[in-house]
Amino acid sequence: MTDRLSTPAQTVGMWTEPSFRFFADLSVLVDAPVEVGEVTHGRRRLIPITGGTVRGDGWAGRVLPGGADFQLIVNDQLAELDARYVLETDGGDRIYVHNSALRSGSPELMARLARGEPVDRRRSTSAAARASRPPRRRWPGSTSACSSVPASATRTRW
Repeated sequence: MTDRLSTPAQTVGMWTEPSFRFFADLSVLVDAPVEVGEVTHGRRRLIPITGGTVRGDGWAGRVLPGGADFQLIVNDQLAELDARYVLETDGGDRIYVHNSALRSGSPELMARLARGEPVDRRRSTSAAARASRPPRRRWPGSTSACSSVPASATRTRW
């Protein structure tokens, strides 16, 4: 099977044209938020990551417990997310993931998300998601990705 992440990007003139390729679907299990409190630039909270599953192109695995999503609620329409966790493939490789993202929405939508309620839509734009290369994969040493987060508060697609 060809690893789609190893496919070279198209070159247009002297620039490499950016392209997107599927990396993985993640279903992440989380625990109740730990509210840290007000800080200089907003309200700090931590969402413990307790496990989950991952399915990529030609591979599958699980989300290891012990990670967390460190959140800064900037205002009623904007949150900064900083999640760090480890994936373990069925073959035993471990992949460290660091995902920095911005989540924005109406005050009503953001309040529902903060309470853990399901919503009809959710916008979360990844500023930088990095995953280390498992030793037996032909991926680059580090992979950058964009994610979109559907209505479920526990599932993300890269």
